Amino acid sequence: MFYSRELLARKASLGQIWLLGTKQAKVDRRKANKLDIARLCEEILNPPVPIALRLSSILMGGVVILYEKKVMFLHDDANRLLVLN
Repeated sequence: MFYSRELLARKASLGQIWLLGTKQAKVDRRKANKLDIARLCEEILNPPVPIALRLSSILMGGVVILYEKKVMFLHDDANRLLVLN
């Protein structure tokens, strides 16, 4: 096995990123705000246990999808603010 089961648990932050990278799971605003992209990248680059290169690439793809969602949320908020004023 190239990863720890606790590392990719559904409730763990990397587990949510893995779901984003593999299944394109939906992320709501509340979940996206709880996840810190810098900390996730650091955890992927320096994992507590060794992980396979394929798994690390899937996780980085999930981080990219999360970043895109956060940018979209910010863009929607900015547009909503401009429409109100």
